[in-house]
This record gives sequence, structure tokens and C-alpha cells, in this order.
Amino acid sequence: MNDLNSTMFYKVKFVITLIEPGKDLLWCVVNHIRNWQTKKWNRKKELLSDAAKDWSSLKKGGEITSSDRKTVKITSDVCYVDEPKNGAYWACKIIEQPPSKAGFAPRRWITEVGYEPIDEKSAYFSCVISYNDMAGFIGECEPMPSPSIPGLIKKIIDDRFFKCSCGIDNITIHPQEIVSGGWMPFWEKLQSEQRELPYIYISPRNNSENDMTALCVDPEDIAAAVGGNALVFYTTNKAVTEEMNYFTPQEFACYNGMIRIYYPKVNVSHEADHLRHRYFHPNQIENMGASVICQILRRAFAQDVTFYDKFFRIDDCRTMVSAINRRKRLNELQAAHQEKLRKVQDESLSLAMVEEERRLEAEAEIDRLSKELNKLEEENYTLKQLNESYRSLARDNAALTKAVNSRLAIKEYPSIATDVVDYFEATFGDKIQFTDDARKTLKDCRIEPSELWKVFYALSTVMWELYFTQSGDIYKEFVARTGIKAKRGEGSMTRSDAKLMRQFVTEYKGESINIEAHITYGKLGQSIHFGFSNNDKKIIIGSCGEHKDIYLSGKRK
Repeated sequence: MNDLNSTMFYKVKFVITLIEPGKDLLWCVVNHIRNWQTKKWNRKKELLSDAAKDWSSLKKGGEITSSDRKTVKITSDVCYVDEPKNGAYWACKIIEQPPSKAGFAPRRWITEVGYEPIDEKSAYFSCVISYNDMAGFIGECEPMPSPSIPGLIKKIIDDRFFKCSCGIDNITIHPQEIVSGGWMPFWEKLQSEQRELPYIYISPRNNSENDMTALCVDPEDIAAAVGGNALVFYTTNKAVTEEMNYFTPQEFACYNGMIRIYYPKVNVSHEADHLRHRYFHPNQIENMGASVICQILRRAFAQDVTFYDKFFRIDDCRTMVSAINRRKRLNELQAAHQEKLRKVQDESLSLAMVEEERRLEAEAEIDRLSKELNKLEEENYTLKQLNESYRSLARDNAALTKAVNSRLAIKEYPSIATDVVDYFEATFGDKIQFTDDARKTLKDCRIEPSELWKVFYALSTVMWELYFTQSGDIYKEFVARTGIKAKRGEGSMTRSDAKLMRQFVTEYKGESINIEAHITYGKLGQSIHFGFSNNDKKIIIGSCGEHKDIYLSGKRK
């Protein structure tokens, strides 16, 4: 069962096939785990045994612990089925407890490896890595670990004696470049019914000044984020883009710096299938940042929580062993009873057998129901996570789509105050809004439209980020980044006058917004007053005209 306190770090599943015959595939996998763990923990001192006999025992279903009995614990189980030529089902669970950092909650790492034989030379390999911080610890948790492909996975994929595959694709953790003449083979492979891995394509962005192309993100960074769970393709060749425009329906195209994810089962004949294959526009990539794009893709593919039924874990192996043992016991019991019945025809023995069968069936039913309960709890947890994720994505995508489409549609920048306000509400409506009072003040606004443009843009981008995502002195930081002097509020004498302070409150969607914060143009006697809606996460402009009355030199002004 999934530990609800654990955080998913990485998961992967693929087929491994021996290229060189005569080797023990399971032993090769165990040796990779052996090398990974012993090199990690024996750098400073001998913590973990490297002896072949200990790891051979682990292969047969055993346990290995570190010399201090607390840093590392590796537990395994094995199940031999009816066809020994196919090998054994095997799984292990690695629990690592590194020394905790002073002041931080102790962190524990859990790695689950599964091995399911297909035939003599191939098997399904799976790996799930998660971590959790000590519950109930009074103090901070360690920072989130940097995204990376575990060393075990890299070694297995790079092993020259293995072929690692998923569907029609060989697994690689490096991006693949599409060269001139290569789009059509790529497009045909992309549409294959046998493809199981998502394809991520990074298109080149044109530079009109020098006729060169560039990429909005580094393909190596994307490949490092999703390695083993998706394949990354890219090109910097304009000829490939021309091939794409010729061979590919427009709805499925990817060009001018876009990044697109092509899921399996592409259906060009279905009118709505193109909507399933998400993409990032270059403006979106620039606004969000390449690192955020990498995080989104890693969370979608390498940290996806909808996996539990697809992976073979130690509990599954133990359940399989228990089922085989129950079947063996029942067969032995039936044979014994049949022999006794043949000899003495004792009716009581027959009744005992029935009772024993019922008891064994009851045990099996209890095990089945227990596993089903665990599965339902896992599904419930997964559905809750996905529901919240989809709600958030729906909200964010709607606002972002509206903003991006508006920004792309603009032909020329506004030159009067009301048009500037209309533009920013249309294009940055996800970040900034103007009250009716603010619009009324525009008739007396003497601030240059270019200055309004500069201020509203700085508020929509820099101030929005500082207020809603960061902490500290945001006004000082805003001045440092933009050169625009924004004040947090009025003086103490003004703030002590209730009548004066009423003019610094405005209503937005039933929420009372404090608009004390302002940018003043002293020579004009004008100012821009603004506040923040915590409900909608937006900056609210309350006034763009004459400066509000304040307490000055014992008099109101």
C-alpha cells in the first residue's frame, strides 16, 4: 500500500533483454543494485557488504543491512512459478536513512525494484523511488531534492549487455536530433499503434535578423527530467520544419519554438484528437521559465502517481508465494485424505478435509479482500490527487490561454489612457484588474499613456510575482528591479484619520481592497493607487488621477 506521507521522486518501467546469451538476467539486475548501493555507502567507510554470497542470498529472498543496522536495509522476496525456464519473480525494497542535517527532520528514502520474467532472456523491470520526512518533527524539512535520474537506472540503460525497451522504442536518457529528411520516418513512428512512450518534440525558433534557429529550452535538461518515461526529440534544421509543414496536418504541427507532447495512439482522422497532445507556446515558455517547464514534464511522466497497478512490488511477490504455498498445501492435503479414504473409508476424514478446505479458502478470501481494500485506498488517493491537479490546471489554462491569445492579437500599442487600461485588462487580465472608480478617474488623468503603460506592465509582472510568490520588502525590491518608486502607504497622521482612510478602500467582487499603495507624480499632483485581491490573486487598480486627500502640516489636503 502507498504511504500517504511519502513524496514520489521517480518511477519507471520497461523491458530488459539480454543481448549476450548464457547469462543470468536476474543476477545481472541484482549486481547492478549491489554496485549502486555499495559504491554509494562505502565511499567513506565500510557500511554495506560487497560479498557475492550475501547478494546471492538476497537474490534467493533474504535481507542485507548496513553494519550500523540503521543506515541501509534491503529486503527481498522471490517466487518460483510452474515454469522454471522462465525464471523467478523477484522484488526488493531498499530503505535508506542517511544522517540527518542539524535542525532538519530526518529523511528516509524508499526504493522498490520489481522483476517479472517474460522468457529466458527478457523481463519487465520496474523501479519506484520515494522519500518521506519524519512525521511529528518540530522543525523544518530538508529542501526538495533536485530532479535527477537515479544512478541505478542510468547504469541499467547504459549496460552494453542489455537492450532496454518499451513498445517499439529503445529506452534512452538522451535527446535525439531529427536531421534533414528525418521528419517523415519520425511522423510514421509517432503514429504507430505499438508506440507506448510519449514523444516530446522541441521545435526551433526562427531568428528573422540572421536567418538562424535556436531552441527555447535545452533538450538535455528535458531528457534528464523525464528519462526512461518519455523520449525527447529536437531539431535546429529549418529543412525539418519545412518537411513537417508538408507532411503533417496543421492541428498536429509544432513550430517556431513550441514544445509539444505526443501521447501514444495518435489518431489524425479524429477531429478532436489533436487537443489531447498538449503544447507550450514560446511566449509561455519564456514567461514560465525553462526550469518550470522541466518540472511540469517531470511531474507528469517521472512522478505520475497513477502507477500502482502497473508495478511489481515486494508485497505482490509475497502474495504470489502465499498463493502457491496454499495451493501446494491443499494438493498435499487432498492427496493425504484420498489415501486415507481409499484405505479406511472414514467419513470423518472426508468431513475434516472439507473443513480444512473451507479454512484455506477463507484465508485466501481474507488475503484477496485485504489486497482489494489496499487497491481501493490507493485508487481513492490517486483520484483525489488527480482531481485537485485537473481543477488547478483548468483554472490556470483558461486564464493563460485568454492572456496569450490577446497578446498575440495586438497590432499596435495604445496611445491614450483608456485604451491602455483596456489593453491591460484584455491581455493581463489574469494578473491585473481596474475598478469602476479607477476608470472614472481616467477623465482627469494627466499621466502620459507611455508612463501608464510602463507602470501597469511593471505591476502586472514584477509586483505580481513579488507579492504572490515571494516575501520580504517587496516594495524595495520592486524599486530595485523597475526603477519605479512605489510606496506601501500613507503617513501615520493620515492613517490615524478614519475619514481620510475611507477613501483608500474600494470594492472588488465583494472583497474590500486597501489601495493605500501608490505611485505618485508630484509635479502633476496625480497618483496611481493599487491594492491586492488575495481571493483572485490579482493586482487591483483603484485610482489613476488626482492624489487622494492626506493629512499634511496639521491640515488636510
